[in-house]
Amino acid sequence: LAVTGVQTCALPISYKLFSRDGRFLCNVGGFGQGPGEYTSLLYHQIDEKAKRVYLNTFNATKIMAYDFNGKYLYDIPLTFTLRKGSFRVDDARKIIYCFDVPAGQSPFVWKQDFKGNIKGR
Repeated sequence: LAVTGVQTCALPISYKLFSRDGRFLCNVGGFGQGPGEYTSLLYHQIDEKAKRVYLNTFNATKIMAYDFNGKYLYDIPLTFTLRKGSFRVDDARKIIYCFDVPAGQSPFVWKQDFKGNIKGR
């Protein structure tokens, strides 16, 4: 259903959501510092089954969740800071898999629930 364009620098540009045929659907969240807003984006995931868009920033302490209309829904707190890493949200099981490679260190991987509780490392 969706194809995206993501900005990864600190420019006042919002995440764009498009249909598979290239039609612009909506902006997701927006530039700023309030709830559901961001100043830069690093990683994203589109979950077509759950109809969710998940976004995070550099040095993320949370993953922001939005619906397919671009409306901010909630934050998922991260147990550890995700500095420059990626994630995979399993919405059906309410589990997040996080992968980070802190500068000069070994890869750091963890699994947590939507409340920030560790479920594995």
